[in-house]
Amino acid sequence: MRAYLKEKGIQPVAYSPLARGRNGIYEEGSVQQAAKNHGRLPSQILLRWHIQEGIIPIPKATSEEHQKSNLKVFDFSLTEQEMADLEETDQNLRIGKLSTDEEQMRWYASRPKRSEERRVGKECRSRWS
Repeated sequence: MRAYLKEKGIQPVAYSPLARGRNGIYEEGSVQQAAKNHGRLPSQILLRWHIQEGIIPIPKATSEEHQKSNLKVFDFSLTEQEMADLEETDQNLRIGKLSTDEEQMRWYASRPKRSEERRVGKECRSRWS
């Protein structure tokens, strides 16, 4: 998919690329080794991998501590070997829905907004406008 996106000039974005660590990716040998080499957390290694691959990661963070940790990925680089080793750990998992089905996309776009989404949206708009 990345080759196709690159060919078409489309910037890939990874929403929740860490999958909250649920898929065992933090325990992978190459992730652990790179974390040890750089004195970083496995989550930071994985976010850095995305950045070096040209993928914009948008990690979910439930605390200010995690948000700050996720930002500490711009002062180091992974080696070519580490990048190659990490590429081999790609599990090709999708946490959210990935669909090219036009009918499903139309349904999603036309679905009614939930009250919670409206409330949060109003709060954000009032805070940032």
